[in-house]
Amino acid sequence: MVDIQQGFAEAQRALQAGDLERCSALLGELIEADPNQPAFYHLAGVTLKKQERLEQARAAFERGIALRDDIPAMHAEYASLLDDLGEGEAAVAAYDRAIALAPDLVDARIDRALVRHRHVDSMGGYRDLVDLAEVYPENARLWLNLGLTARTLGLLDKADEAVERTLALSPDAAKGLRLRAQLALDRGKPAVELFRAAHRVKPDDRDVWAGEAAALLDESRRDEVEDFLGAQLEKTPDWYHGQHMLAQIRWQSGDRDRFVAGYRAALAKHPADVRLWMDMIVAIARGLGHDQALPLYAEARAAAGDDPRFDNLEANSLTELGDYRGAGLLYERTADEAASFFRLPFIRYLLKMRDFPRAAELGMELVEQGEGSEAWPYVSIAWRMMNDPRWDWLEGDRHLWKVIDIEGLRPELPALAERLRALHRWQTHPFEQSLRNGTQTDSVLFTRTDPEIASLVGHLRGAVRDYIDGLPPADADHPVLSARRGDFRFSGSWSVRLTGSGFHVNHIHNQGVFSSALYVALPDTIGDDEENHDGWLALGEPPAEFGLNLAPLSLVKPQPGRLVLFPSIMWHGTRPFSEGERLTCAFDIAPL
Repeated sequence: MVDIQQGFAEAQRALQAGDLERCSALLGELIEADPNQPAFYHLAGVTLKKQERLEQARAAFERGIALRDDIPAMHAEYASLLDDLGEGEAAVAAYDRAIALAPDLVDARIDRALVRHRHVDSMGGYRDLVDLAEVYPENARLWLNLGLTARTLGLLDKADEAVERTLALSPDAAKGLRLRAQLALDRGKPAVELFRAAHRVKPDDRDVWAGEAAALLDESRRDEVEDFLGAQLEKTPDWYHGQHMLAQIRWQSGDRDRFVAGYRAALAKHPADVRLWMDMIVAIARGLGHDQALPLYAEARAAAGDDPRFDNLEANSLTELGDYRGAGLLYERTADEAASFFRLPFIRYLLKMRDFPRAAELGMELVEQGEGSEAWPYVSIAWRMMNDPRWDWLEGDRHLWKVIDIEGLRPELPALAERLRALHRWQTHPFEQSLRNGTQTDSVLFTRTDPEIASLVGHLRGAVRDYIDGLPPADADHPVLSARRGDFRFSGSWSVRLTGSGFHVNHIHNQGVFSSALYVALPDTIGDDEENHDGWLALGEPPAEFGLNLAPLSLVKPQPGRLVLFPSIMWHGTRPFSEGERLTCAFDIAPL
């Protein structure tokens, strides 16, 4: 017979030692011996969560809470699990119960504010942290998270204040040092030495490595960044983000022959790493074309074994190359996979095969799973091809996009253009982006302190405010019109410089609710009438590779100082132009 007390103590020790399998086995015996002990289910929930068996962890916590509802720590752990499951409102409610039972649970109060910030009300969660800082001014974790959330909201001055409070309380806090460095990089200020200070405190922090590399790039120290990334990847070949950064740097520098050499070196050490194979194949497909990627799938399977993700990637390559029969056979192997990684390429295949009803059905399943930012554009194509009246509800309303000429900005455009040109440091476009024959700036544009950019942001805020205020009435079911209409933030910002025959392939954005194009400088070769659309922006036109021949919903003629705003889920691209420079800024908008 199991000694309950001794067995539970041993399970706790196993958890503390990181032996999760041993802990689970002991808890299984304890629960079988006495199924009415809430502490067993509490510990089981924690253990299962660490094992990423989230639904089983949920069942354990809920059983424990049903047995005894007055254990604050169990409610707090349950809330953390609900956060991991993406159930923000339920997580807040669980934190509320923990705090009601133990009002001085400071970490639970911080975590509640963070969940609210991420999932429920971005600004509300931030304000909760501000209020907590009044009550607990000596809590370094609180100030750090206040700084992190302020940065997310674009409140960089507040983030600066918070990080300095963090470091005053905890001078060697690695995350605080990293945040200080990141804020300097955000503003376009020297940040390399700041990241190196964080690196010295926490040498194995990959986020610090990535920040140091980005800071070197921002200071145009390209040779140094290649050496730095190479050194880190030599020690840690499976640093996937670093591999992507190195490949992107080499590609944008014009090194087409060597841009995936880092992946090859890593695979020589880790030939069975599926993620390395996938990332390299995707980089080659996007940079050099799917025909160059196609021979790699057999090589990957020989080294890493059969994997459904290889099937899905190869099916996508075959689809893009027009081998629909071969693609269909591979897609059948992953037909039951519901994740967007598998479903989105399959939906693209279905659209090319003209199976619009099934494409719409699978797309709506992704919408219901909370992945609408990726799925709605494909649903829109399917509904439009089916003459489904829901398409007009989704995208046919002409008030969803707007053209705004910002007259007050025009005198500032020459100086802005010069500042932007100085930030275009590359020879070619990023391999995963939509532009062709052009370059794109690194990092976040609108947080820089350059006076030309700060003035631009001021002009844009007013224009965006007018656009949001003029949208059609709110609709709780609509992916765009359901968004909050109060404060907003720029969730991404960059500049694109296209040259002769440059264009954007039709694409969508998934980091905001609204997206944009602002014209800064234009060539004389831009089309100037309804018969010549060279360089114009096309809204609502599906990608050409689908072969659907659907006309754009609108064609917009570029003009210096002209801003175009539209839903991020709307397909958009540009017509090529013959020669000259087409310089723009673009940004995404997320409600707060």
